[in-house]
Amino acid sequence: MSFCERCGEYNLHSATKDCGCVPFLLIDEDGDEHKQHGINERDAALKYAEESNQNNDYYLMNGSVEITVNGKKFSISAEPDVHYSASEL
Repeated sequence: MSFCERCGEYNLHSATKDCGCVPFLLIDEDGDEHKQHGINERDAALKYAEESNQNNDYYLMNGSVEITVNGKKFSISAEPDVHYSASEL
């Protein structure tokens, strides 16, 4: 078990440093090209959404954006994820 050297995902099912991901070509809404590793097009779109959302002040919280991954169109967006905790005093 290790982290994939290409995409950084935790590879639970293998002792190798390769989870099976491959590079995909993404084109964002501005026509800019990006390379993103993933197991498939949807996985690459999700990884791109997560990375670009964090780098751009969580812009995906305000709505969805259309991207193209190897010729397939995807709509990406984000939702807040609230976690609660309680500690005995």
